[in-house]
Amino acid sequence: MRPVPPRSWSLALALTACAAPREPPAVAPVAAPVVAAPIVVPVVPVVVPDEAVAICAEADAATRIRVRVEHAILACEEGRLDRCQAEARHVVANCGAEPVLLRRLVFGDPAPGGRAMIVEPAEPRIEPRRSWAWTRKVFHESADILHVEVVELDGAAIVVAELPVHVSNPAREAAMAACVACGGVWGIQGLRYHDGCNCRARDAGQPCHDGGACEGACKFDRWEVSQPAEPARCKGKVCSGPASAIGRPVGRCSDRVAIRSCHTLLREGVAAEPDQALPWGITRICVD
Repeated sequence: MRPVPPRSWSLALALTACAAPREPPAVAPVAAPVVAAPIVVPVVPVVVPDEAVAICAEADAATRIRVRVEHAILACEEGRLDRCQAEARHVVANCGAEPVLLRRLVFGDPAPGGRAMIVEPAEPRIEPRRSWAWTRKVFHESADILHVEVVELDGAAIVVAELPVHVSNPAREAAMAACVACGGVWGIQGLRYHDGCNCRARDAGQPCHDGGACEGACKFDRWEVSQPAEPARCKGKVCSGPASAIGRPVGRCSDRVAIRSCHTLLREGVAAEPDQALPWGITRICVD
């Protein structure tokens, strides 16, 4: 066998290497998605202490039932003392060791035949160290007596003291004080039945020549004549006149700032107009 030149071996090895099957490229494994575990925050229920805790802390050990009365203060719309309201809240607390039954609340006169408002709870049972509250809308001043009737589960009565309940109206009290200061009359003003004050006018009874000259109203009093009326004149069969008097209206200021019912008043602006044939410059009005 004839020996192969060295270069031929090199070529053969190269061809052999090219013809050999190739291994598939290695593929890196895909990492599985990481799912974060949910964060669970424990919810701690908020326990609101019953009002009985604070109410009973104020009582002595022998007091089983304690009543808290919240006096109401009316708030009024600006300038409207007939539109006032507030909330009055009352709490009955069981400070004893046994359940009780709240039979009713009586506002007013608890005596037989007395005028009163009665409130009966739908769920009368009050557990120890628990309370029952009632809130009502109030619209007028009042000074009532609150009588609370509480019984044992077997029906035996528990003595509960009667307490005063006040509903005040500072706005009305201030308005009434101001009414006294202005010499006014307090009461229903007009047909709309609004409570209020009608102050005495500071210029009451003074002469006025214009509808806008008074604190209240300028009520017609008389005619001020600058040129008397002339009778009819005839010359032959021709007659002229009569001529009306020339002048202006004069009034007096009303006693009160606000007037009611029907009145004859001077119009506003007549003081700036010249004297004219009478009558003129007045108007008849009716005020509710």
